[in-house]
Amino acid sequence: MTQSPALPERAADTSADRPWPVRLLSLKIGDYVDKMSPVWIEGQIVQLSRRDRTAYLVLRDADVDISLNVTIATPPLD
Repeated sequence: MTQSPALPERAADTSADRPWPVRLLSLKIGDYVDKMSPVWIEGQIVQLSRRDRTAYLVLRDADVDISLNVTIATPPLD
C-alpha cells in the first residue's frame, strides 16, 4: 500500500500536481478568520433561513453585484 505524499503546508506551496482538498482549504480559511480582529461590514441581507441553532443568509454588497453566503450560530429558539 503506497502512502500519499504530505499535503503542502501553505497555499503558496500548492500546485496542479499538489493541490489542497476542499476540506483543508475550508479549515485553513476558518483558522485565518478565527485570528482576525472583529470587523464591521455593511451589506443587504437578501436571503435568510434558520434551522435549529444555525442561521443561513446571503449578504449582498450595497454598491456592486457581489454577495457572500454566511452561516452563523444563533441562540436557541424560544
